Amino acid sequence: MINYPDSIRVYDNFLPEETAQKAYAQLSSLPQQWFSLRKTQFDPTSQKLKSVRTWWSIHGHKSENARLDASGETTYQYMATDNHQTGCDCLYCDLVKIFQNNPPPEATGEKLLESYLSVYHPGDFHSQHTLEKTNSSWAFIYNLTTGWRPEWGGVINIEHPQGGWYAFPPVFNQLIVLDLSETQIVKTYTSMVNHESPVNRIAMHGWYT
Repeated sequence: MINYPDSIRVYDNFLPEETAQKAYAQLSSLPQQWFSLRKTQFDPTSQKLKSVRTWWSIHGHKSENARLDASGETTYQYMATDNHQTGCDCLYCDLVKIFQNNPPPEATGEKLLESYLSVYHPGDFHSQHTLEKTNSSWAFIYNLTTGWRPEWGGVINIEHPQGGWYAFPPVFNQLIVLDLSETQIVKTYTSMVNHESPVNRIAMHGWYT
């Protein structure tokens, strides 16, 4: 058994198996137009990286890959849901309700501030960045990918407060909760999904306040 610091909480089999499997089975039913490609690209005018959001089909082609930036700026490339009409009964909204009504123990009594589903295709990644307390107290990542192999990449890496890193390959129905209290500054990154990966890496992300 791994002893994690207080700033990292891990829950295997967080949702009932039937609920988790139903969610996974319904992933492909999400409307494709609810996903946009989030990435960074170099702006020759300002000589800086800028964030770009372009709408793509969930199965669409991405012609230009984001590049890791040697200067240390955060770079990323992945697809994610954006806000859509309220009151619908899609899988994403069902998951939002689940995490609103059944938060992890750390966030009991708190409000789900923001959430989204991410899809990492082969070649997608999120470079090192810092999660700090703004108006949220806990962040979470809920994995919805089945049968993932660590060599396919897409590994979430979280820095130990006293140094070193913990690596979390996607494990189906596993919830990772991160403490964003005023005393905690969490550094994390998601390694690039291997170009030979036969499946996409899918997860739900959220913040409580």
